[in-house]
Amino acid sequence: MSTNIKILQVCNTDFYLKNFLTPLILALRDRGYTVECLTEGTCWIGHLVDQGIRIHNFHFPPKASPWQFLLAIQRMKSIIKDSGFHIVNGHNRNSSIVSRVASLMAGIPINLYTANGFYYHDNQSALVNKFSELFEGAMAKFTTYTLSQSEEDTIRMICNGWIRPDRIRTIGNGVDAQRFSPRPKASVSLSSEKLRVCASGRLVSGKGFEDILRAISITKNRENIELVFIGGNIVQDISPSLEELTGLISSLGLKDQVRITGMVDNVEEYLNNSDLFIHSSYVEGMPRSLLEAMSIGLPCIATRIRGAREIIDDRTNGFIYESHNFHELADVIDELFLDKNLRGSAGKNARDTVLEKFQEKDYVQRQVQAMEDLLKEKGFL
Repeated sequence: MSTNIKILQVCNTDFYLKNFLTPLILALRDRGYTVECLTEGTCWIGHLVDQGIRIHNFHFPPKASPWQFLLAIQRMKSIIKDSGFHIVNGHNRNSSIVSRVASLMAGIPINLYTANGFYYHDNQSALVNKFSELFEGAMAKFTTYTLSQSEEDTIRMICNGWIRPDRIRTIGNGVDAQRFSPRPKASVSLSSEKLRVCASGRLVSGKGFEDILRAISITKNRENIELVFIGGNIVQDISPSLEELTGLISSLGLKDQVRITGMVDNVEEYLNNSDLFIHSSYVEGMPRSLLEAMSIGLPCIATRIRGAREIIDDRTNGFIYESHNFHELADVIDELFLDKNLRGSAGKNARDTVLEKFQEKDYVQRQVQAMEDLLKEKGFL
């Protein structure tokens, strides 16, 4: 397909652009669309620049300052107003707010929002949760269309009258099942013969990593467990928790049993060298890190939050526990430590789930199809 359609992808960080949006960007380009990106940072974008993708470097407000948001909106409006974009697709919290308001002001035909989890979540107070929903509803009123990773989110926004059923669709999530596939153990400097538990993600508040530490500290098999945090921080992180985590590791006497890798590009190798994965986050849309571990065939334990509970069928393809409840988490770890067969069956079912429902190629195609439906609706295709 050869078109003159221009699409702008907007996200908070170059890290997100590289690790989450690259397959979509390249798929759109291969369909004949002109794709540009707007993000903050230049450390993780070389692969896209090398392929001729134009990247606009942009600074987003790190905190909820109305004045800073107004300035950012004006700056983005100036960038996009005369560029001839047909679609501006916003991702993440701050960048999607700025992009949607700026797109409205600039008269962009299709103002698209990909909701990687709406701002309300299970761990908010009732008042804050309702305020967050009201904010999402207000933003939805001037958003052309919403792509929601979570079906639970889609249903809530429709049932509460914030979005018409024909203005939102669920796209789920997906991972590269070939990259994240079971493989022989590789050399990543992990030589322990203990049960290796792992977690992955940026080390920021809200991920619940401290709950994993507390759970392991009270397990019956504590001395025979090793924990690996596959992750670190990027420069744009607002609330990094590395210092707090290292302090907790020391105070719990786990210094010899915990390793933090820092940011790495070979996450799949660390997963393939592990025995059990824990997703302890308090807030997610549909967690990519959980799907990656499941795709490897690891038995996974996850918090009972939206997104995760749409993926995990408790005690079939994984295990669920209440967020913050590290005592319950410790009990599940102890059970799985003793039952290798249970770990094996859960891991196999997890892999099967990803192959059936959460493959990256299908996830990307759902997004491309949604954009093409909107372009046809507007008469551009």
